Amino acid sequence: MKAITAAQAEGKVSDRFDAECGYLLIVDLAMLWRAPSPEILAAIKVPRATERREIISQAMADLLR
Repeated sequence: MKAITAAQAEGKVSDRFDAECGYLLIVDLAMLWRAPSPEILAAIKVPRATERREIISQAMADLLR
C-alpha cells in the first residue's frame, strides 16, 4: 500500500480510488479470466489467452490513469 500511496502522491497513478481499493481492483482484474463461472462461459465467448491479456492490460491502464 505504501508504494501505491507514494505513486498517487507523486501523480504517477490515479488517486481516483484510495490505495487499498485500487489494489483490490488491480488484483481482481488480474484474476478476471482465471476461472470463469459456468454462467459466464454460457453467456460470452471467452477470448483467446493473448486477447484476454490485452483486455486486462488495457483495463489496468485505464484504471490507473
